[in-house]
Amino acid sequence: RPVAVYYDAPTDELFVVDVAGHDIKVLGRDGSLRRILGGRGWQPGEFNFPCDIAADQWLLWVVDTGNHRVQGLTRGGEPVVSFGQAGDAPGDVDLAKSSALDSAGHLYVLDGRFENVQIFDQTGRLLLTVGQEGSGPGQFWLPAGICIDRRDRIWICDTYNARVQVFDYVKQADEPSPASVPEVEPP
Repeated sequence: RPVAVYYDAPTDELFVVDVAGHDIKVLGRDGSLRRILGGRGWQPGEFNFPCDIAADQWLLWVVDTGNHRVQGLTRGGEPVVSFGQAGDAPGDVDLAKSSALDSAGHLYVLDGRFENVQIFDQTGRLLLTVGQEGSGPGQFWLPAGICIDRRDRIWICDTYNARVQVFDYVKQADEPSPASVPEVEPP
């Protein structure tokens, strides 16, 4: 059951997250299977109901929902970093649904059980938690998808509140600027 995809332009490969297969299938432009990353398990590089993928120039970031963690893997599938655990404390990853990266390399993990977004650095250190259960601004009811555009605006699908919320990223003085690539404005 494919649930998420990432296209890697430099390698011309499509990474398809298969939640029921507990793996990531890597396809070529012609649709041929090039390799399979992972498999069911809890060891580094293995998955238990993975549900999303994001990528930067170095790593694939896989939301490994059933293992209550996020894993950073090379494009060849070698595990590099893993963080998260079951629980209800800040930094725990209980029902992660989606992830995205901003221009400074922060990883945003959307959690459907906590009704929030947790923002981590690439070592897994929790930087900030945003949101809580509710229907007001900045509150969520089963958030299910997140996207960060080239201007670092954060778009969150707030499923049961039947809306999309948009947040502006506030850049710190020592962080790099977002890529200066033209962007198409949403309708």
